[in-house]
Order: sequence, then structure tokens, then C-alpha cells
Amino acid sequence: MVEISLNDVEKYYGANKVLKKLKFQVLQRERVGIVGRNETGKTTIFRIICGVEKCDSGSIAIRKGASVGWLESFLSEYKGTVIIISHDRYFLDKVVNKVIEVEGGKGNTYFGNYSFYVEEKEKKLLRRIETL
Repeated sequence: MVEISLNDVEKYYGANKVLKKLKFQVLQRERVGIVGRNETGKTTIFRIICGVEKCDSGSIAIRKGASVGWLESFLSEYKGTVIIISHDRYFLDKVVNKVIEVEGGKGNTYFGNYSFYVEEKEKKLLRRIETL
């Protein structure tokens, strides 16, 4: 069941376009890590999902009754949906089962923990280098 869905979400800060047609879904019981370099829009995504900020275009849907949040002490037992924004790789590796990387204002989804994301990202980079 889809808990959260973002479709073609865009966000500007002045003339700076932070999110560019961002699309992803979070399914029930997924524990999602949002990763990316500083200033790529990770916190903006979270603030939009929580309703603190509005997107400039696109749509966001949250299932009625869904709760969005995180608390480290009970994540391993928590059965709900979780979105985490963290630079703590060890923590992400232990608690997430899906990683959304924000790069260039767009989202790339990896289905696995943080170590899986790192491995897949490296493979992708090596394939790109081999084609040059």
C-alpha cells in the first residue's frame, strides 16, 4: 500500500530550482533513507512531506492516517513508515530498506540498505566510465 507519493514535485528558493520533477513512492512499512550531498534538497523534501513547506508544482499524497516521523530508539520495532535524513551511514545501514538519492534535483531509488546503495552507485559509476 502506498503511504506517500510525490509526483513531479518542484521547489524553488528564489531563482534556484532545488527539486526538479521529483517522483517517488514510499510503501507501507518501508524505512526510507534520503541521501545526497549538502544543499541537494533532502531537508526540503522532508519539510514538504511534513507540510511545513509547500511545493511550487507537482503533487504529494499521504495516505489518510499515515504517520511520518523517526525516532532511533524504536525504529527496529516500529511497524510504520519512516523517512530518515541523516549523514550517519552506519545508522542508515541498520534501519533503512530503501534509499532515495537526491542528485541534480531528482530522485534515484535503490531498494536495499545503505551498503547496497553504495555498491550499486559504484557499479553505476564504473559502467559510466567504461562507456567513455
